[in-house]
Amino acid sequence: MSRGGPSAQRVKPAVDTYIISAEDDSFRFSETGAAFFVNFASKHALHSNCAEVVRYSGEFHLPPEGGWQNFSDSTPDDAVKWEFMIDNNSGTYATDKMLLPEVKELFEFNYPGLVVHALDREDERLVESREACRAYALKWRGVRTDELRPHVREGRLR
Repeated sequence: MSRGGPSAQRVKPAVDTYIISAEDDSFRFSETGAAFFVNFASKHALHSNCAEVVRYSGEFHLPPEGGWQNFSDSTPDDAVKWEFMIDNNSGTYATDKMLLPEVKELFEFNYPGLVVHALDREDERLVESREACRAYALKWRGVRTDELRPHVREGRLR
């Protein structure tokens, strides 16, 4: 869905689902709220081609330095220092939180200069950041509540 108004050309705060493939080491992801996937299966399973094993999986989002809760919409997107917050929030593959330091190192190696935070899905800092991202999207970027999480529209079957 296209967003109109003054926020149409701005970065959309979003949470994405990802897997790192064990088959070819690719990084595959999509927005967590993408309703397209609702009628099919787990997004983690779809990203992995229903593989029995993945290297790692979870969710990620890109907060501005200092977090969405401290961000001013008057700051142009190209002037923002973006950070990368990645976790192990996957019910499908239940990835081990002990590997998070290696995931952090992987992204820091591949994206030099990027500030990476790799947090367990139950870490309060992660929960707060993810919710601040969604709240900012709703309040300032024209995102609707039904765009944040997968949902089934009335009259559609799962």
